[in-house]
Amino acid sequence: MIRTHKVWFTATVARCGVMKANMRSRCLRRASLVPLAVVLVTGLSLYVVHIVQARCRQTFEPLGFFWPQLYSTNGELEPAQNGSIGDVMKHLEDLNDLQLESRHHDVTEGRDAQTSRTKPTVAIVSSCVASDKFSDELIQLSQLNKQQYCDAHEDVFCFLYDVSMDARFNSKWNKYPLVAHALKFHDYVVWTDCDSVFVNITLTFDEIGLFRVKKDLVLTFDHNGINTGVFVVKRSDWSRAFLSLMYAQRVSVDYFNAKGKGSGFVDQQGLDILRDKLFSKEDFDSHTDVSARFTKFLNNYCSTGGLIHHRVDCNSEECDRHLVCIVQHLRSGNATLDGASCPAPEQMQNLCREQVKCCQDV
Repeated sequence: MIRTHKVWFTATVARCGVMKANMRSRCLRRASLVPLAVVLVTGLSLYVVHIVQARCRQTFEPLGFFWPQLYSTNGELEPAQNGSIGDVMKHLEDLNDLQLESRHHDVTEGRDAQTSRTKPTVAIVSSCVASDKFSDELIQLSQLNKQQYCDAHEDVFCFLYDVSMDARFNSKWNKYPLVAHALKFHDYVVWTDCDSVFVNITLTFDEIGLFRVKKDLVLTFDHNGINTGVFVVKRSDWSRAFLSLMYAQRVSVDYFNAKGKGSGFVDQQGLDILRDKLFSKEDFDSHTDVSARFTKFLNNYCSTGGLIHHRVDCNSEECDRHLVCIVQHLRSGNATLDGASCPAPEQMQNLCREQVKCCQDV
């Protein structure tokens, strides 16, 4: 288009040259305005295109339709075809900030995370959304338990939430942007489900060996496979890419589950998609630690012997009373469950035995 106008401008000037003197100056002045008009029209067109694209991204990108694929078929990290990894990371941060400002209520974000420190810091992130599964009392006690642990350790900070970020999707997807948000400020982020509680207030993440792990993602498991109720992410570009890709699975996973064509699992199904389709086995394994040792300490179905107890798949009133008893015992000035009278429901005892048999380093 620019070249066409350049030719037209040259021809116009040539025609002006054969005019009378008084007409020639007026013709040349008008012709000189042509390049400026071309620049203005082109700039305005580009601005309109930019606005339309921005509106489209704002409308559709949070649904996961325009996320660039970050991994090639061999699993190596490479620039995406429609954006670099830096672009995706920046988009994720902007999306998180927007949602955190507009769609959740902060219960607490702990102490000042910017104070000088010499050892790694850990963020505890949890979201408790009121439902048939979690009563208001259980939500409050769960968050108080996590805050109690954060208050006992100067290098641990709590990010606790009680409102779903996007009611269109299963609340289990909340964890990925919330973890990504905390990862901007801390070296490690520990996600813990609402029905998981600390059962040893004095035991540290350093003591269980977390800081010696060289990989980006620590996962735990049970007899069904990987359980995403508790996991740890180390700050890295790979971790940020993993979190964004996990969050992008929510549309398809929730859709097929609603249609009865999915597995019924939520983010575990999203994890399977990433492992089977977007990562090679070698790449995924090189960045993840799935160990019985961390299963025992971080996602223990038994209420003793670990750091975090997870009351998985136990939603009866008896299970609620057990969890309430644990939290109240610890909030009464006790650092561990020694001496506590909190009998575990039979269902939790069975789950404990199954996990010890298959998945714990005892």
